[in-house]
Amino acid sequence: PASDLWPPLIDSLKVQPGYEAALAAALGDELNAPLDEAAPHHWRHLGSLDSPPSLPGGTPLSSFVDAPPALERRLALTGVVSIEEGKRWQKELKPGQRLVSQRGDLWRWDGYTASVDAPSQAAARLEQRNLLESLEDQLKLAKRIRDDAQAEYAAAQSRTATIAESLRAASRELREREEDMLAAQGDSALAARAVAERTLRLASIEAEMKSLDQAGENARRVAQAAAEALNALPDARALSEKLEH
Repeated sequence: PASDLWPPLIDSLKVQPGYEAALAAALGDELNAPLDEAAPHHWRHLGSLDSPPSLPGGTPLSSFVDAPPALERRLALTGVVSIEEGKRWQKELKPGQRLVSQRGDLWRWDGYTASVDAPSQAAARLEQRNLLESLEDQLKLAKRIRDDAQAEYAAAQSRTATIAESLRAASRELREREEDMLAAQGDSALAARAVAERTLRLASIEAEMKSLDQAGENARRVAQAAAEALNALPDARALSEKLEH
């Protein structure tokens, strides 16, 4: 098809959403003409006008359209106005100038006027392309959100794994501390029993020592009594001599 050999101008420009009908009214089927000068009909860049006539009002259509240089003159000579302004200013237009409304009405310098009854194919195509671009932007945003969410999920999983490992390590350490505590409690119980046994043994020894002390004291008293009794006996030599006589 010719559109494959010579892509139409409409594929080379971008219009702000809401101004598709205005651009379609300003150019009509001429939007389908290619930029390639080898085509039977085409757009040709002639450069800027030296002294372009000022529009009676409105905003140049070029403010709402990003288009190839070949459209510079047409866009500069087309103003976007309200319906009332278009009707009022049409007679003030200079040759080559046009006024269009956002909804797609047209007022031309030579008196030609067109009211919009339904969106043109060009306007519909521009709207669909803007919608497609908007959907693509939303899709890109959704993908970025998805990627960010996946990255956040992966980071959360990593943090969860780290926390889980920390919990396992803390649990192991707690078990070890509990085992150490139980072992210490066992050692403490053994030590307490040993202390109790030593205490009992010491008490027994102290009791034995008291008993020995008492026995020693009794023995001393008996020895003293025996000594006293011995001292009280008469002199054995004198008694022997007395018995001999």
